[in-house]
Amino acid sequence: MPDKSEYLHFCWKPRGAVEPAAEDDLIIIPGDARITKYTGCTTGRVMVLKFLSSQQRHFFWLQTKAESTDFGHWSARDDGWLHRISAALQGPRDDDEEMGDIGLGSEEVEEEGSASRRGGADGGRA
Repeated sequence: MPDKSEYLHFCWKPRGAVEPAAEDDLIIIPGDARITKYTGCTTGRVMVLKFLSSQQRHFFWLQTKAESTDFGHWSARDDGWLHRISAALQGPRDDDEEMGDIGLGSEEVEEEGSASRRGGADGGRA
């Protein structure tokens, strides 16, 4: 088991709020969790976070407006986020520069689909 400094902090916040409080704030052991597409939802794009060490499950509805009118369609952008989160859950690697330290307030995250999520305009929540 890793020491405390090696744990991951997974925090899911609604993007429409000015100072969002975390809806889910989890401490994860690297490699203990997997995130995948959840195909059981017909009203949006949902990811499920599954833990290997327990039966615990967390569901997350993507908050950006879909690029298609088909509610279950996952765009390349959606798949990219899923891939980056999945890689981050495995813990840092020496050659991994993919995720970086991007906070929710950063311009890089904000500019992608920001018009659709301001104030919950697309109805998506964490």
